[in-house]
Amino acid sequence: MCAVRRTKVSATVILAFLQAKKNESRWKERYWSRPKVPKTFFVNPVFQDAQGRVYVTTGSGITQSGDMAEGARFSTKLEETTTVTDNGERRTAAASVDISVEVINTPENVSILQMDAESKLLLRTAYQPGTLPEELVPEPDTAYLIVETLKRGGTGESAVTRELYGIDSTSLATYYAREDGICLEQWTTLIWESSHGHGIEALT
Repeated sequence: MCAVRRTKVSATVILAFLQAKKNESRWKERYWSRPKVPKTFFVNPVFQDAQGRVYVTTGSGITQSGDMAEGARFSTKLEETTTVTDNGERRTAAASVDISVEVINTPENVSILQMDAESKLLLRTAYQPGTLPEELVPEPDTAYLIVETLKRGGTGESAVTRELYGIDSTSLATYYAREDGICLEQWTTLIWESSHGHGIEALT
């Protein structure tokens, strides 16, 4: 298990005034957290006034205890409605932000397995979490990919998760952990060559 410290993480979200003709908007943000790392997420709205000054208001907190299993999820929602007057015309702008926090075990190693149409291994490449390339060109005979992630649980147990990506997949997602207990998502673009025509489709 990685040595981590007890910490409080502040997730700030800007609720902006919207332009005319855009009277409503929604954002969704998602964060991943490691288990066995007790913490509180404070969701504090950040505002900017007409003079350009930025200020923070109080917000509600999401508390994660230290015994949460992978897959546990918490969510909260921020909403703001503002009425402005422009040239004598009143306009109402509304915005909302959905924020969720999901617990995942700590990623320790990520391997990408390239498989042919007969499910034979063509190439296996191992990466440290967070170091995958921005783009990946599979081998010419690759029919599908397996993303294999070795994770460490809160009590030290290890587990492996696997995800399949077919030739219709344009990207794949992996995760890596920060020291403060937040896990971030990393996207890798898949560039399939034209010869990939006999893969397993619709695996994502």
